[in-house]
Amino acid sequence: MKRKGNEMKKGKRVGFVAAVFLAALFFGTSAAWAGEGGLVGLLTSQLGVTETQAKGGAGALFSYAKDKLGASDFAKVAEAVPGMGDFLGAAPKSEGVSGALGGASSLLGKAKGSGAGIMSLAGQFAQLGLGGDMIGKFVPIVVSYVKSSGGDAVAGLLAGALK
Repeated sequence: MKRKGNEMKKGKRVGFVAAVFLAALFFGTSAAWAGEGGLVGLLTSQLGVTETQAKGGAGALFSYAKDKLGASDFAKVAEAVPGMGDFLGAAPKSEGVSGALGGASSLLGKAKGSGAGIMSLAGQFAQLGLGGDMIGKFVPIVVSYVKSSGGDAVAGLLAGALK
């Protein structure tokens, strides 16, 4: 009987340790992805932007995509990006098209979407101290990140909205 009791205690300990490990892995991974180890880390290291610029620029792109995608499609994108609410909250408020013409003029020829939407996006980047050319540098990194965390189909949704 003593042997059975020890085996049960051992099994409970293993289960508890596994649960703690999985919880730490889940919460640690989510925090890392949303913070410096994830999308923000990619943008800061690859583009040399600040954390504030990375969060705000990604948030502006996600906000732009949210306006272009239906609710169910954007929910798929949001699910692939831990901390999506933080990114959206970090996006500068759009101040219209004034002041954004210089940064957006070169993008308008390439844009297939609304010119006003692109100009608004360029205005948001300008508020972060980033030129309109940075939009084109952010997009492939953000789409690649979404692809790695959400798959090809979700990345395709985002890429389509950002065209």
